[in-house]
Amino acid sequence: VKQIFTSTRTVDELRDFYDRAMRNRGWRPSPTTDAVARAADVAPDLLGGGELLQFSRGSSFVTISINPDADTGETYVSAMLTD
Repeated sequence: VKQIFTSTRTVDELRDFYDRAMRNRGWRPSPTTDAVARAADVAPDLLGGGELLQFSRGSSFVTISINPDADTGETYVSAMLTD
């Protein structure tokens, strides 16, 4: 299952929203999220100003990619569920 949409919110606002929302629904951040964040700290252009989050619950994973679009000023969000 994959969903893609745009938002007028910033990358930081959306990251904070999804982090809270997923945790409140019983999803736990996966080690991948921390590893990507550490890599982005070392190489800030790695994600092009975006964020990559991954959460797990049981045997399911949700990967959320949040990316700014400099041309439109909007932010693209892609969420993919895998079992």
